[in-house]
Order: sequence, then structure tokens, then C-alpha cells
Amino acid sequence: MNKSLNLLVELNNKFNSNRETLLINSDNIQRDSKNFKNLVSSFIHEKPILALDMITSERFNSIVGNLPLGLQKIRIVNNDLKYSLNIKENWAILFKSLFLLNEKGIGIYLLEPNFLNSLEGKEVITTLNKYNFYINIILNSPEKLFFPYTNLRPIIVVISRKKTDKIFVAELGNNIDYVFENWKNNKSKNISEGIFLELKNFKGFEKYRISKQLDELSLKYKDFKKYTLNDLSKEINIGKELNEKENSVYIPKVGNSKAISRLKNATIKHQNLIQVVLDKKIVNAKYLALFFNTKIGKLNLKTLFSGSVMPHINKKDIGKLLVSVPSIGLQNKIIGSNEKLEQLKIKINSFEQEIALNPNNVESIQDDLNNMLNSLNILNESDKILSLIREGEHKTLEFKSTLRRSIEREGIPDSVIEKAMLKNLAGFMNSDGGILLVGVNDEGELLDLNNDGFNSNDDILKHVKNLIKRDFGPEFYDLINYKVVDVEDKRVLYFECKASKKPVFLGKEEEFYVRTTPATDKLSGKKVYEYIQNHFGGSK
Repeated sequence: MNKSLNLLVELNNKFNSNRETLLINSDNIQRDSKNFKNLVSSFIHEKPILALDMITSERFNSIVGNLPLGLQKIRIVNNDLKYSLNIKENWAILFKSLFLLNEKGIGIYLLEPNFLNSLEGKEVITTLNKYNFYINIILNSPEKLFFPYTNLRPIIVVISRKKTDKIFVAELGNNIDYVFENWKNNKSKNISEGIFLELKNFKGFEKYRISKQLDELSLKYKDFKKYTLNDLSKEINIGKELNEKENSVYIPKVGNSKAISRLKNATIKHQNLIQVVLDKKIVNAKYLALFFNTKIGKLNLKTLFSGSVMPHINKKDIGKLLVSVPSIGLQNKIIGSNEKLEQLKIKINSFEQEIALNPNNVESIQDDLNNMLNSLNILNESDKILSLIREGEHKTLEFKSTLRRSIEREGIPDSVIEKAMLKNLAGFMNSDGGILLVGVNDEGELLDLNNDGFNSNDDILKHVKNLIKRDFGPEFYDLINYKVVDVEDKRVLYFECKASKKPVFLGKEEEFYVRTTPATDKLSGKKVYEYIQNHFGGSK
């Protein structure tokens, strides 16, 4: 069985234990009444879409669809049920198979990530609702599910006849048990651990992450407000020839070119640009061009791309795009800072020329460069941490209020707080690595390190080194980098952990921790053995 089928089987065992299941796997259909414990049973050697019509009387408690992705469109018609759809063949398999469920049955299907937002996908969902089938759960499959064949990250949908006010949405990693418990107990936390949302408000995992980052910007910087481009624009133009217009931003509708604020700076044909003429009372085109060239701006635009042959942005979609915009005054400061950066680039280029042509000046140039680098390092560390805080906690990022003292409850020993920090380091090293920020609470508020009662930063770093030596051993020094960084006049203890090539055990008790999204879980007994076999290839 391949990775995707293994994952669907595991989910089916969670949602549908010990019930008769119909397995649809790539090019065949398999009936199994032993809950996948024994996959040797009768096969129907036909294409699934045809084989489904051969099952006339049986009904199943669950259907597992490990469907091939990206199939061509076909038309399916059923005169008795009065439907006619022209959709991808794998979506047609999903649609037809659901009618083989019993009243309380569930269907679990692997689908393309664009299923929720494409016109055909929306048509399928609308038609399913007409026949009383509803999406209850949407899960993002683990990263690299199909690696090294493709980086495509499909979604998993769970469908039943039960209509719910909200759907359960979660990112999957090695946290299936945790996510399942949150769903079962109706706990709504966050996208990493599972959250209940209205289906109409969920536009996909990438768009959700971008929206949350924009929300964080709005919370962090009170001057920032959310607008759609329709709110900000006087007109939006796409054409073979565009005319330069005041306060306009030009957004590439294909490829990876940069957004620009002057048409004369375009490096691609006008027909591949979208011109947005902006209201200068609200936004400066230079600021918006800078925004669209940031990581979050590029991701924002990426969510609009459609089309499989040559992905592009449509005019009707660009107007609905959400952006965060600060006050005009702050925009002008950002623009001014960027212009200084451009001047800095010019200066660096002149240094390169000067070194080549006048090598005797290298010492004075080196002094200038060292001063510049010192300033940039301070700026980069602070800004990097603020950017991480805006992301919020996830699988590779954790916040802790303090290093050793509890500020929430009195009487808790320092050792308990220290262990909470150390187990996160262990979890990161036993998983995919990660970053721990100490001096930041769960809400992303900077607290400083004063609460821990150290006399100096050196005392903090010495204490951390002693803890690592005591509970992990000197052999793991190279995997844990740490330092104290000043952020907005407050100190943050920054840890960056690399993934270990061998299992890492914590303390004399040799406890074993792994990172699940976004929690750190302790494993014991058989689970430790299974995890080590799967993750480290049997290392001891």
C-alpha cells in the first residue's frame, strides 16, 4: 500500500472502526469487511467509474477513496436520480460512490487542493448537498506525501449525510491522534490542531494561513486595515496596451515577475500585467508594489492563480484580493526606508567596483562594511523574531513565557518550567527541527526575561548550557543554537534546533518526545519503537 492509502486507512480506522468498508484504490475497487486488517478479498477488475455501477444492492458503512488526481473530465448522467455533471473522473467516482453509503456511513476521499475553489468542485458540492451529502471534515495531507514524485499536497475530505453548521479543518502531520481527539470532543483550537469553521468561509489552507497572517499584522500594527483591491481602486485594467496612470500598481498576471508602480519599469509585455489605479487618499502605489513583493504579498497573489496549462490571475479575482494597509504616514515611512535600501545597494555596488579598481582602499572600505553589517545584524534578528511571532505557534515554532519561573501560578518549582522548555527542544530534535522563543506568551505578547531573575544575559546562556549538558549531553550541543535578542526593548531567548539523525532522550528518565502540530507529545512503550523505526530508520 502506498503512503496515501496508508493514511486513509488509518483515518478510516479512527472514524469507522470494525465496519464494512468499500475501498476504491487507483484502478480497482475492493470490498473488505475486515476493516483493512486483511486486504485479500474479491476484486472487480474494471475502471472504478464503471465498477461502481455493478454494485447494485450493497450498502457500506464507509467508503475510502484513494483516488488518482487530475483526471480528465467526463460526463456522468443518472436519469433516475436526475443528475448530469461534466466533471473530472476522480470527482465523478467520489460523487457516484457516495450513493452506496448507508444512512450513517461516511466517505473519506483524497482530492486535489483546488477542489474547494474551482467552479467544477463547487458544482459537485452544491449537487451533493441537493442529495443530502455534506462535507464534515477537511484535512490537509502531510507535507511530502508524494515526495519525491511531486510536491503536490492533496486534501482529504470526509463526507456523510449529516448536515453540520460548521466543518472541522486541520493540518495533518504526525498528529492524527491529537486531531481526532479534538474533533471527537468538539474542541476548536487552531488550524494546526483542528478548528471548526463555516464551509463558505474556508477557501483552502494556503488562503487561510495568509488571512491569519494579515490578521496578525492588523493586531500587531493598529494602523493597518484590511481592504479588497476593489475598495482601494478607481479602475482595474487588463489589455494589450496600457497607458501610464497616476498612482497605479502593475501586477503580473503570469509568471514570477515583480509588482511595479511605474509602467515604464515593466520587464514583461503589457498584456501580462494588471493595472490597478488606486485611490491616493488611502494607499500609495509605491507601498502596494512593495507589499506585493514581500513573502506574504506573493503568497496572496499565488492563491489567485487558476488554470492548469498556464496559471494566471483573472480580473474578476484580483478585485476581491485582501491586503493590509497602514496609514498614509506610515506608508511614506516604509517607502522612504525602501529608498534608503536601494541607495545602500548602489553603495555596495560601488564598493565592489572600488575594491576591484583601487585595492589600496580596501581597509577603509572594510571598516564601512563592518559598521553596516553590525547594524543590519541587529535589525535582522529583531525583525525575524517579530515576523515569527506574527506566524503564531505551529509545528516548527513554539512560544514560552519564561525559562524557569512560573508567572501564571505560584508554587510551581523552577524544574517544572525548565522541563517544559527542554521537552520542546527534544521534540524538535526528534522531529523536523524548529524554533522556540522564550519570553513570548501564547498570544504573541513580548514579556521580556526579567521574570526569570537572572543578573545578566551571560547568566541566562550559562544556565541554558548547563541544562542542555545535564539533560541531553554535550553531543547535542551542535543541534541547539541559542542567544538572547533585544526585540522592542525586551529580551527574547531564541532557540533554533536542528533535526537529529538519532533519537534524543530527555533526562535521567530517558523520556522521548516528538513534535506534533503544534504540540509536543511524550511517547512511551511500543509507540517509541514504532516512531524510531519510521523516523530514524531503526536507529537506537
